[in-house]
Amino acid sequence: MSHNVFNRISGDLCHYDRYFVQKLDAAKKVGPLPEQKITCALQMLAYGAGADQCAEYFRMAKSTSIEALQRFTRGIVNLYSAEYLRAPTMADLKRPLAKAERKGFHGMIGSIDCMH
Repeated sequence: MSHNVFNRISGDLCHYDRYFVQKLDAAKKVGPLPEQKITCALQMLAYGAGADQCAEYFRMAKSTSIEALQRFTRGIVNLYSAEYLRAPTMADLKRPLAKAERKGFHGMIGSIDCMH
């Protein structure tokens, strides 16, 4: 992921959900950075890393890793679903359909075996 995309997502999530903003805990100790929480959630999603593995690597509690993942996914869906997580239109499908037809696979959109 490019640095600009990460920064945009990080900024959007911090404005959407105050959970991602760094704050002090009850003992006046500084909590994890937004980048730590977001990177932890991304590693769990992208690489299948466990919450305890991310918690150890990013030096936060396992429960914080799990909450970061839950809030990250909820935030991404609520922030970007209208623009990026919608069903494809016919215009969106024409390019891959044309490419598949040139290779001899007619009408293969949606076939699990032919999606790679």
